Amino acid sequence: MADRLPEEVIDLFFAEFPTDRAGKRTIGEFGLVCKQWLPSSRYRFFSDVDLDDRSIKPFLDVVARSPFPVPNFIRSLGLSSSGLEQGLKIEDCLRTLGPFVQVTTLRLTMTQDVLERNYALLGNTFQAVTILVFRNVPLPLDSILLAVSTFPALKSVVLDWVTLLYDNPDSTYRFPPQWDSLTMDLNDRPDAFFQVLLRLPQIPIFSSLSMRGVYPTEGSHFARYLAHAGSALQYLRFEAEASGEFGEPAGRYPVGLSASTGLQHLEMVFTYYTGIAATVYSALTYIKSSSLVSLNVIDASGPITDRPERQDWAKLDKILGERRFSTLQSFRVQTKSQVLGMKISQRMPSARARGILRVVYE
Repeated sequence: MADRLPEEVIDLFFAEFPTDRAGKRTIGEFGLVCKQWLPSSRYRFFSDVDLDDRSIKPFLDVVARSPFPVPNFIRSLGLSSSGLEQGLKIEDCLRTLGPFVQVTTLRLTMTQDVLERNYALLGNTFQAVTILVFRNVPLPLDSILLAVSTFPALKSVVLDWVTLLYDNPDSTYRFPPQWDSLTMDLNDRPDAFFQVLLRLPQIPIFSSLSMRGVYPTEGSHFARYLAHAGSALQYLRFEAEASGEFGEPAGRYPVGLSASTGLQHLEMVFTYYTGIAATVYSALTYIKSSSLVSLNVIDASGPITDRPERQDWAKLDKILGERRFSTLQSFRVQTKSQVLGMKISQRMPSARARGILRVVYE
């Protein structure tokens, strides 16, 4: 039946499916009936692919039988390898398929030995990669920095639940000139990452930083890094993983923010409840940037009905009225607490009058 429909109709039909696993399964089932994988079905089904030691061979079989070049439709690719010698290996797959000219996002879950023996192969196969993700794996920082150096078009690096082995990097790195974004979610000692960076002959300069469990307090390596390169920073996102990480107890204040003179976007995520307004107020007192455009606060701690922060929200409203924050266009608070949202609206009349205050319940 599907073969009798005009190609334009089939193409529109496939375009309506979601990109999640269920949508891909449906596209796969109906796509085989059509016998012709039209553009929408190809892109929706093959745009994001994950390969591991078990799925390599079935994937190669699909590619071999396909009437069109499957690798040309992949935009995002995940490669996971345990390093075991049984059966086909990831590197065998890459050599068979050749360059992935359309892949811009590459996700790697590899042991150190697999990664290190494939630097050249990865760089030659994925020359268009702009986003490199390391996922759920222990790796020496030296290995990661060498991998970063192999992708000429790289702009962003993501360390997703990575356990860093802090060695003393002594290799020669050639960081891509466009690399200016880092997202960091480490299992242990995230501040030590910046300690190592500061030892490098060529210290990476970031315009975008997103991290969990690290804060630019006095004496921290992160604060030292910002003192060196903070003027280039435009986007900064913090996520606290424990109570007291932002501003409390006394002495844990973000003095390093004073070096971020070009900051335009600040986001603070609270996974526990503490004095949110007081903590945000503390951060703003150290910001010297006169170009802040957006301030996002995410309260992910869950609904709590009794939160004694009346005066703190009023103080926050007052500081946002200072001349240095005249460029602020959006102050967005995301919370699960209706009570908190109402208090914020009541205690921040100036922000509300400027039209910058937005409370979102999620």
